Amino acid sequence: MKVPFLRELLRTDSIKIDSNITFANLDPLSTYLGRPGDTRRGGLTLGEYQRRQEQHRVAEIAALADVPYFIERAGQLYGYSNFIADTGGSLIEVVDPANAEDPVIKALTSSTLLLYIRGTEDDAHKLIERFRHSPKPMYYQPHFLVEKWNEFKALNKVKDDADVDPDAFGAWGFEALLKDRLPRYQQLADNFGYTIEASDLATVRDGDEFLDLVAGAIRKRMR
Repeated sequence: MKVPFLRELLRTDSIKIDSNITFANLDPLSTYLGRPGDTRRGGLTLGEYQRRQEQHRVAEIAALADVPYFIERAGQLYGYSNFIADTGGSLIEVVDPANAEDPVIKALTSSTLLLYIRGTEDDAHKLIERFRHSPKPMYYQPHFLVEKWNEFKALNKVKDDADVDPDAFGAWGFEALLKDRLPRYQQLADNFGYTIEASDLATVRDGDEFLDLVAGAIRKRMR
């Protein structure tokens, strides 16, 4: 729904909209990306959801390509000699984990060490339960989204896209996507990075212990 008077107020800078997205609060992004399904239950049409997914893909790639620049700026402005880029799970959706010429992989490996924090099945279950209560921004590759959308409808005997429960699909889709990602995370780490266990990382108390953990992963690959 368009509201002309709000549009004019925004154009004349009479009011403004500020982003409240932070590292600890991704709710605004999750709300914008939404979930496909019944619009009466807060869902988006599949077409609109796909449009926003494409926006997410483009933004994800742009942010990852900027990592070398941010490392440089962190050093120049703040004197930081160490830099951690928490790429999030969607990294694996916008790269080819087998292609050394992938532009995102080249940008990251040229200036960072790729580190896969490998969890257990119990960790995966906890992520799924957490998602049910607090959905995170999710990106599905187009073919995978359509495949799982049709599979969900078939399993639940739903014929019309408009009748899909958006919350139910969101939780089911997240679990399906997480399972699909796990072997690709490992492939990326095996080809271009290193692997540490989430249980080992949980015992780290400071920066020196973290570096020791990473050094151990590097030595393990070199054997």
